[in-house]
Amino acid sequence: MRYALRFCRGGLLRFLSNQETATAIERMLRRASLSLRFSAGFHPHPKLSYSAALATSVASAAVYVLIDTEKEENQILEKLKKEGVSTLRILDVWQVEDKTSIGDVIDGYAFRLVLPEESYDICLYSEEKKVIKQTKRGELVFSASEAFQNLTVTVLEKHYMVKYLQRFDSLVSYEELLRLLSKGQNHSTRGVYPFVEDGILGDMRTSTILNRLGGKQDVRSQ
Repeated sequence: MRYALRFCRGGLLRFLSNQETATAIERMLRRASLSLRFSAGFHPHPKLSYSAALATSVASAAVYVLIDTEKEENQILEKLKKEGVSTLRILDVWQVEDKTSIGDVIDGYAFRLVLPEESYDICLYSEEKKVIKQTKRGELVFSASEAFQNLTVTVLEKHYMVKYLQRFDSLVSYEELLRLLSKGQNHSTRGVYPFVEDGILGDMRTSTILNRLGGKQDVRSQ
């Protein structure tokens, strides 16, 4: 059986690396005594698929994981809730078709970024400005409009609320946006809170897609 799980990572645990987050989730799954399906070989490990990694310090309600189990599992949500903590916890569970891959339900993230008005000025933003993505093969350069799609701003008391979408193929650090909006040469992250609201596929939220999948069974309340 295949299940899609949605986790939330926040608080101090948002400073975990991607590998540390994956290890914590795997241990949570093991403690819940789920009948996980393992790989073959000398060092078997659970067959898990994760959505794209996020930068350390980014809180997220869109840590999506696909798991395979040997049998149909009941009360997955309740079991995992008992094993999680307030800052790394399960949010939702869906049963999906065995052929479902992580790329079938998510190709980007919906971000929300809170910025202190004293350090940043939204008027400095320009879609033509360049941002950089560091890769193992070197730098990739995108325009701001390519990296930060559908960008909108809400003015709060002493803060800006910036919302935008990022596709995995142009996923750059939120600090690139800070660099574009900073009033000074040094863009401090003090008072900045980056948060991923959900995954996206095209223009639809990942959670909505999983809710609408034809073969899905509602396992959240079992």
